[in-house]
Amino acid sequence: MKKVLIVLGKYIQQTEPNGICMRKIMEEWTNKVEAHIISMESERQSNLSFFIHPVYYSMPKNTLAKIFFKIRKFIFAPVAELNLVNHIRSEITNLCSTNSFDAVIAVMNPAEAVEAVY
Repeated sequence: MKKVLIVLGKYIQQTEPNGICMRKIMEEWTNKVEAHIISMESERQSNLSFFIHPVYYSMPKNTLAKIFFKIRKFIFAPVAELNLVNHIRSEITNLCSTNSFDAVIAVMNPAEAVEAVY
């Protein structure tokens, strides 16, 4: 059985199009591929599967923080949150040290997922 690591945005909350598409792919892969998922979630989740590894983050809440976020996104496009990239990269490194993956797949959007895999 192949073992795959997938890195993407929201998967658990089923709110992002990429997460919904990956869920459909996962249904097709049942009993064929052991897939581990690193997903970026804004809310804490309970009752997670062993193969789902959430990375929690928070978006700016006040107006000034939102303005600075948009400026950073413009200057450092497409990756605005380097701390998030480093956190995801750390999770990838930890999983790769304990598992032998046949492939690592980064699903674009957010760009931080792709940057962390790169």
